[in-house]
Amino acid sequence: MHDVTMIDFGLVDGSIEEALQAIYAEAAAYCARQGLQLHMVALTRISLGWTSSWSYPTGSWFKGQDTVSLLAYLQWKYESLILTCGDHEHVTYMMDIFQVVKASNSFMRCMYHAGLWLGHDERDHIILNMSIVLQGFLGLAEYAYEGLSLTRWKLQPKFHALAELRYSLMKQKASQYDSISPLAFATQLDEDFVGRVSTFSRTVASRTIHQKTIERYLIALESGW
Repeated sequence: MHDVTMIDFGLVDGSIEEALQAIYAEAAAYCARQGLQLHMVALTRISLGWTSSWSYPTGSWFKGQDTVSLLAYLQWKYESLILTCGDHEHVTYMMDIFQVVKASNSFMRCMYHAGLWLGHDERDHIILNMSIVLQGFLGLAEYAYEGLSLTRWKLQPKFHALAELRYSLMKQKASQYDSISPLAFATQLDEDFVGRVSTFSRTVASRTIHQKTIERYLIALESGW
């Protein structure tokens, strides 16, 4: 939706396909300068999940690192746009996008650099920036739909999950409990672990594949620790 907004406001020249190519080229160049990985080789309507003018762009690439890299690019890009488009009719909307992207990067960076148990300052930082993301996303969705007649900010189940994470951290803080990082309950690493381990395990007899998969998982987990 952030990339699409630049096209909505004519901030990138050319047709939709040409604009997406230009955005990708700039994003790839930015990531190269910053030493960020970018696995995707193009930005298309399909990869954005933006198949028609009335559909909600959601993004459908498969590499988690690409999301991190693109959000870093978008924070830099929207900061630049605000400085150069100060008299734009919808500059407030762009400023709100910048704040949401910046807060997203901030709380995710904090979680990935924190330990298993969050420090009190880390927890406060995560709660604050999660709040900015949740409230800002709702505001952007309303502005786009009501003010611009555009379907741009889809309220997906993951939005509710993020709100639940914030509520848990706020409740633990109010009860003066320590908080475990929300990443401790994530499955992304386990999925990668199991996928790789299962590949090796499929070379054994079907009757023992389950046992061998668990055994190899435990070995991999032990080596990781």
